Amino acid sequence: PGSENVITKEPSDIFGTKATLNGVSSLTDTTQKGFEYGQTNSYGQTTVDNSSIKYGLFSTWNIRGAQYGQFDNPWDGATDSSGNVYVLDKGNNRVQKFDSSGNYISKWGSLNCNSPEMYDLCFPEGIAVDSNNNVYVSDRGNGRIVKYSSSGVYITAWNSRYANDVAIDSNDKVFVIEYNGVKKLD
Repeated sequence: PGSENVITKEPSDIFGTKATLNGVSSLTDTTQKGFEYGQTNSYGQTTVDNSSIKYGLFSTWNIRGAQYGQFDNPWDGATDSSGNVYVLDKGNNRVQKFDSSGNYISKWGSLNCNSPEMYDLCFPEGIAVDSNNNVYVSDRGNGRIVKYSSSGVYITAWNSRYANDVAIDSNDKVFVIEYNGVKKLD
């Protein structure tokens, strides 16, 4: 690969300066200790939109393991209307629920890829929350979308052999993203 595929600054030099990653974007440190995202056009000129989003790191929840509040390959996340955070912990085949400060609340799910029961998951890949705070999980290994209450109580499931992800629109319609397209559930 050519030089356009490398970071042009040492990691220690990135803060307070601009850097180019893969020749297509840049990060600029802001006075708020966040980052602005900029686009590089085909002529190599980087432009930063003045209305761009500023990103900042507030806290992390990154303890590796299988205990409550720990993760093994956290894959996806969603929030509910109360600010709770649902983390799809793919390596542990479960959903973990935290408050907005990162305090552990509950978990549900366990590995079973052969004859799944209501709470079994097998390499889940997507999670979404509807306006009633119901949680939808794309249980790819078991070929289904599972719907739970916000407290983790099983509600129902739909077959979806190749479910990669799940999305909910503003009318609580459920869409399944599969390897070959998107389908809407009734």
